[in-house]
Amino acid sequence: MALWAAGVRVLTRHLGIQPESSAVLLGEIIGSWLVLNALLLGLKTWYRRRYSPFRDIPGPEPGPWLYGHAFDIFDEPLGRRITDWGNAQAYPHGLMHFFGLFGVSYLVPTSPAALAEVLSTRAYDYVKPAGFKRFTRRFWGHGIVSQEQEEHRLHRKTYQAVFNQGNIAQARGPLSTKSRQLVDRIHGLCAPSPSHSAIVPVTQLTARVSLDVTGLIALGVDFETILDRNPQVLEAHEALFAGSRDKRTLFALYNAAPRWLGGLIPLRVARRMDEASRVLRGACRQAIRSRAAVKANGQRLDFVAHLVQQGLYDEEAAISQIMVILGAGYESTGGTLAWILYCLATHPDSQAALRQEVRSRSRPMDESDYEALPLLNAVVLEATRLYPAFSFLLRKTIRATAISGRAIPRGTYVALCPHMVNHARHLWGPDVEAFRPERWVDRSSPAGPKLDATGGASAAVCMLSFFSGARSCVGRALALALMKRQVALLVDHFQLDPVGGTPQASGLFATSPPADLHVRFTQVR
Repeated sequence: MALWAAGVRVLTRHLGIQPESSAVLLGEIIGSWLVLNALLLGLKTWYRRRYSPFRDIPGPEPGPWLYGHAFDIFDEPLGRRITDWGNAQAYPHGLMHFFGLFGVSYLVPTSPAALAEVLSTRAYDYVKPAGFKRFTRRFWGHGIVSQEQEEHRLHRKTYQAVFNQGNIAQARGPLSTKSRQLVDRIHGLCAPSPSHSAIVPVTQLTARVSLDVTGLIALGVDFETILDRNPQVLEAHEALFAGSRDKRTLFALYNAAPRWLGGLIPLRVARRMDEASRVLRGACRQAIRSRAAVKANGQRLDFVAHLVQQGLYDEEAAISQIMVILGAGYESTGGTLAWILYCLATHPDSQAALRQEVRSRSRPMDESDYEALPLLNAVVLEATRLYPAFSFLLRKTIRATAISGRAIPRGTYVALCPHMVNHARHLWGPDVEAFRPERWVDRSSPAGPKLDATGGASAAVCMLSFFSGARSCVGRALALALMKRQVALLVDHFQLDPVGGTPQASGLFATSPPADLHVRFTQVR
């Protein structure tokens, strides 16, 4: 800008043009600079669209010249437009292409082989966009969500030590305890009714119990929000993670506006999120410091205890990682659990079959039963397939790479769309939109039914709710363990029935159920 101003000043003097005032000169400088940039941007957009190396790759219709499908991909519910495009035609080489803002190209892997390359074989050829990382660092801190390359590899190992199957097995007792607390809470809501039933805000309650569980795993501390304690922790999570139009506007600003501008615009939502982040970090700090000793002694290992034992403990860095863990529990696991309950409420035959399976075991159920019941596991996986917590995530290549033999230049955007993959007819069949837990049950063995780990799809990567490979969800074992216990106990104690119309998914990053999603619970004997 300074060079342009100097150039305009020299040019006016050379041509003998004398501005009437300094204000007029300033206006000329700014106006001409804006016109020049608009022309250059238009030229760049034309060039990108005319000479894109991906023009031969199939995809949706090009869309408006200036912004393409930029608004389609971020429209709510996330991932639905891309899912429609994915099912509209065949993609022979496992790639979809479309244009976004100012002619930027986006590639979407559509085949198991292409997905495996992006998520496993060449996973570290990609990073998250800079705007996403600036946004998450401001409000959550620099945790594993914003970390890349060697830093990501290092901290992923730290997570795996705590979230592995063996350590989660040690936490099965506390998981069942928290699940019973939710059951007791709903019994309390049903008690005053002569019909022994109540309309329950499931999104709110499942978020609470999930937040409590992740607090135990992250900090070794139970926030007890399901018992209406520590309301400031719950309110801070709602302020940070609940989806809203103003938050999406703020996120778009971080991705589209210059870096210096994103932090200067005084949006009210940003101030609310800053305050919520401060409250939550303070609660984490207090919880960490209140523990007199951090030891495992062969028992369940929480995240803070592991950091201390390994000599990796740094309070501020630990809090940033814990913020990620708590957010995943509140938004991802809590939201998915609410969707499972909604699916059961709207499919009474599946609910009755599941109740029969649960009651075929001794009561109370043994902890190992939750892993052994095929229909229980199938119900959880099928609802998770239909409602992936994260429907759309963007990556950008940091070096020249390849997908399905196709050369991909450095700086290319690659969109991962779990919703499209989980709803792809060429991967799951014509009944892909149906809630059909039976697709996950293998009844071919004379020994009895067992879980089909791929749900009848050709590869495990076709179920992308927990991602795959180097970027797979480290909290998968914990999320599944909690959801299976919670679902089994609730179905054993209650009949679930739908309330109202079809809920619309929302959320800032996660595909969360609406806050006003309700289900009627009626006590059953």
